[in-house]
Amino acid sequence: MLTAIQDNEVRAAALGHNAPLRLLVTFVLSAAIAGLAGALYVCMAGLVAPDLSGLLLSTEVIVWVAVGGRGTLLGPVLGAIFIQRAQQTISSFNPSLWPLLLGCVFVVIVFVLPDGILSIYARLKVLLKGRRRAQ
Repeated sequence: MLTAIQDNEVRAAALGHNAPLRLLVTFVLSAAIAGLAGALYVCMAGLVAPDLSGLLLSTEVIVWVAVGGRGTLLGPVLGAIFIQRAQQTISSFNPSLWPLLLGCVFVVIVFVLPDGILSIYARLKVLLKGRRRAQ
């Protein structure tokens, strides 16, 4: 329904859907998820300061979504888990190496898997389906 509203809100309303209500519910739901994410971040970090909402965290969130995959709720969650785990592991060896590797991972994911690591499952599913038809 949201895709139909995005494509043509007037047409969706003409078909009998309450587009403003759907948009409001979507906005409220996304704000609740963002609030939950902020609360979980406070639990993980232990404190909140104004400098935490700067360029670094915004960039990390974009990388989480790019690595996990857009268009789903599970993709960015998996991307965040993967990136945070990799950051902890790599930073234990050499803390100054992490930003370089993060940039490399981001570039590779964007070019090789533009839909994120969650798209690997869909690609394997199509590949296996094609093999079954060939047999």
